[in-house]
Amino acid sequence: MRTVLIAVSMMSLMARCIDTYAQVKTDSVEKVSVTKKAFRSGIKLISTNPGDTIVGERSAAAYAQFAGRIVRNIYIDRIGFEKSIYDTAKRVEKTVSTIANNLHVNTREKTIRQHLFFEKNRPLNPHRLADNERFLRDRDFILDSRIVVVPVEGTDSVDVTVVTRDVFSLGATFGGSLPSAPKVGLYDANVDGRGQRIEFTALLDQDRTPHFGYSLLYRKSSIFGSLANVELGYTQLNTGYSIGDEIEYAAYTRIDRPLVSPYSRWAGGVELSRNWSKNVYAKEDSLFLDYRYNLFDSWIGYNIGINKPIENRMRHFLAIRYFDGYYLDPAEQPEARQEIRYNSGYGVLSEISVF
Repeated sequence: MRTVLIAVSMMSLMARCIDTYAQVKTDSVEKVSVTKKAFRSGIKLISTNPGDTIVGERSAAAYAQFAGRIVRNIYIDRIGFEKSIYDTAKRVEKTVSTIANNLHVNTREKTIRQHLFFEKNRPLNPHRLADNERFLRDRDFILDSRIVVVPVEGTDSVDVTVVTRDVFSLGATFGGSLPSAPKVGLYDANVDGRGQRIEFTALLDQDRTPHFGYSLLYRKSSIFGSLANVELGYTQLNTGYSIGDEIEYAAYTRIDRPLVSPYSRWAGGVELSRNWSKNVYAKEDSLFLDYRYNLFDSWIGYNIGINKPIENRMRHFLAIRYFDGYYLDPAEQPEARQEIRYNSGYGVLSEISVF
């Protein structure tokens, strides 16, 4: 049995408002222990400080005076953990920053350039520059970013410097149910400074068979400078794209290219996965749904009106999605076969958005 779904949805006006504000903190006069200082310094390396990253005006306004000027050079400046991106005189405690710098590999200049969507020898667009600054800041391996524009005297050109500060890329996660089913994850968000993430998660559950389960993930940000992200994964922890109610193992590949700016033309994504249910909690055969399926899910979107004047940022975005879920081995229970999700199906969706 194969189910077909064709739908057209319309979404009217999506407004996005970005409010910024400034926050100033005063130093405490009370003495703090060395341990507490080290802890606070460590937190600064893995979290964003509003005082460092939020300015009191819209980012695009700072670049408005350079609109239309030709970008002559693009420089990359990567600062260490010990400095603030907005105040180079502000420093993190030396011991903590030294340890972090020794353990951490700085993001490579080539990697930063692969995440830029403005170019040399092209007119400067203030909004595109501001969008790029936010885009960099949203990467999981960059703690903060700032783009500085300097006019070239006697010409209509400007030099642009992209300043970034890395997040400390090594980390761990803890979860599950203690003490019977702890879950621990280890990751490096920026392997070799190339915008690559590797993550390993393990679960030890006495109620499972086998007791040990794990997942592996690899993700590359903006592969070959395309702004598209590639993700490869394998999971025994039901963390993939899951349709059914059972615990599912999965192997999958995802590629997605977000709409990084109102001045970007294309966005899209594709996912291919193989999923199968696993009776890790020893259900009775009559209750356990034993199935396997393949999934293909893709979409593409086109941004209409990217060449409108700079002051007009309203856009129309047209997107089309196609998905196909094919069951290699459907569940045998009659009640399951009557549910759409346990039968092969495909569909087409379209959407137009105004934003």
